[in-house]
Amino acid sequence: MDALILANHVDLEAIDTTLNGTLSVSAPVITTTPNTLVSAVSVAAAGVETTSALDMGGVRNVMVFGSLDDTSGEIKVQVSSDSSTFYENSEQAIYVSSSGEYAKTMAIDARYVRFSYTNSSGTAKTLTLIASFKK
Repeated sequence: MDALILANHVDLEAIDTTLNGTLSVSAPVITTTPNTLVSAVSVAAAGVETTSALDMGGVRNVMVFGSLDDTSGEIKVQVSSDSSTFYENSEQAIYVSSSGEYAKTMAIDARYVRFSYTNSSGTAKTLTLIASFKK
């Protein structure tokens, strides 16, 4: 029995010597990824501003925040599986507060998401939209 234990010990030492310094273990790094999709863009009366698509990849939650000087405005959330055909997600509309700012965290189960604002007021409005998620 002692010979077997000694043989296993020698084998483990040989493995440890061979692998020494070649294996490392690290925890995943979580980073916040901000995306300024629209920055102080003027949207003409009766105009529409639609952001580029945001690839959610393996991320599910996204926080959208910014400002819009149309306090009765609504920013629509559109989702897609291919970044080509988008569908409105009516459950996730973003409403602007009386201060002209908004912030909303939402779960997006689609691969791509984009945002759209239609200016139904009689004057031009200014929109800033930032999306942030953790990877």
